[in-house]
Amino acid sequence: MTSDPSFDDPRYSREFHLPGNTIQDRSERLKITYADYGYRNEENPEEENVFLFFPPLLGSRWMHIAKDDIAKKHKIRIINVERPGYGGTDEVQVQDRLQVWQDMQTRGVAAIPALLAHLHIKHVSVGCHSAGTVYALDFILHHPSFLHPQRPYLAIAGPWIPPAQSGVISMRIAQSLPAAVIGRSETLARFMKSTVNPALGAGASAVSSLVGVVARTIGASSSVAPASALETDGEREMRLRPSLMSKAYSENLQGMGVDAVLMMHKGSDDAAAGWSDWGGYEAYVPRLVEALRAAGRTLTVDAFHAENDSMVGDYGEQGPTWFDSCWAADRCGDGVIAYNAAEVEGADHDLVWSIKLGVPEKVFSKMSRSDRHDKHLPDNTVAEPENPIVESENLIINSENPVGESENLLGSDNSTVKLENPIVASENLVMESENKAVESENKVVESENKVAES
Repeated sequence: MTSDPSFDDPRYSREFHLPGNTIQDRSERLKITYADYGYRNEENPEEENVFLFFPPLLGSRWMHIAKDDIAKKHKIRIINVERPGYGGTDEVQVQDRLQVWQDMQTRGVAAIPALLAHLHIKHVSVGCHSAGTVYALDFILHHPSFLHPQRPYLAIAGPWIPPAQSGVISMRIAQSLPAAVIGRSETLARFMKSTVNPALGAGASAVSSLVGVVARTIGASSSVAPASALETDGEREMRLRPSLMSKAYSENLQGMGVDAVLMMHKGSDDAAAGWSDWGGYEAYVPRLVEALRAAGRTLTVDAFHAENDSMVGDYGEQGPTWFDSCWAADRCGDGVIAYNAAEVEGADHDLVWSIKLGVPEKVFSKMSRSDRHDKHLPDNTVAEPENPIVESENLIINSENPVGESENLLGSDNSTVKLENPIVASENLVMESENKAVESENKVVESENKVAES
């Protein structure tokens, strides 16, 4: 029987430092914590399929460590980096998050490219969840050269969709709150976890919906239930989830509130214009086509939508349909981008990447498949990444410093995902109201421990 991951495993708590003044307008060095686990082959690193993952709003490196074994099975090396304000990564201002994190063109040496160079990783496949979608897309747009020349691949599960496009009432209410309230999402999450009865269930408030604090994680215990002899990978991951959640909450989560402000376009006077230098998804896809062509790359994108998603809308409803329409075939540059969409049966927004629902197995299997001669795999075929050695790009970077953790992002189990390939052409979608009503009881926005409840 496979042993449970250890919080003391140094693979799950690496540190990396960018020296002061490496990033424009920042004199202090920037500390970054990350997990680096799964399959390793230092003698033949080309055997490693590197998967760079951009996590959701609860961006802790701890949340997926139960996928270590399944990653090893498929020869997947997972790099899961904590964004500013999560775990041990230093905080930055909301308006600087995307630029400091990956936009080398405007900020000098950016964190993600510098870390990959430090790890001698030249090519990656990219995965993301919820709020991580914005960061993943920004990374690929500004650094398409990190995509593998023959196997460029992006897996999006549970994408973040702005409330104006999703039409989800609770999220529209959350977006209407002041930035100061949204920025307290981390405080709310801790309050909900420590004081609210788990029976709250679907009555969670708008802001608690925003931070993804649902009934199954409220009041989670830090103890680990005993394993059964016939436990599957998916069952094991779900058994470990409460303790992983508690571990994440034991560390800094201030970045959650800042990320929430960014996702809701509340960060600055010009935030309504959108994210980074590309705005929204409609404008992003044509920009990406141009960037890929300039870099001599193509890209296969697999999007996995949860069957039931209270944050961005259920599969087939307004939000996911609008998201797919942004990637319509006539917007994807005559084959530069191959976009596939799928429903994950039985999934909600939080658990769409869980092993038991099949997405990790599907993604990892495609990354590690043997038919690597295809440059651009269409339709339901997903490309695969690898980890060739990279030359260090004049980056004055301090080496890593284990901090003790384990994380294992994507795994495999009963693959219940039904892959389709709908390319939705409609772009002007009519807002419909979500039939999940949000009861607003007392929007208490006082000090640190009180946050909006409904």
